[in-house]
Amino acid sequence: MQLNERSNQDDPKNHKSLKRICPFVEDPHDDCYCFNMNSHNIRLAIHYCQQNFEECKVYKRISKDGPLGKPSS
Repeated sequence: MQLNERSNQDDPKNHKSLKRICPFVEDPHDDCYCFNMNSHNIRLAIHYCQQNFEECKVYKRISKDGPLGKPSS
């Protein structure tokens, strides 16, 4: 394997700890902890935006709006 090639094992998408992250991380809402990272919410983002997202009050509220937080029609 050449230096600039990566194996599938090195791909972050294949890392077990990264497989369960909040679905809103890729397209966060304004009040998501990961939307505006600062010293006040970094601990919350680390905790809730990864494996514990189902416990997050923001996730729970947004999820009630429909699939991926988009209002139901």
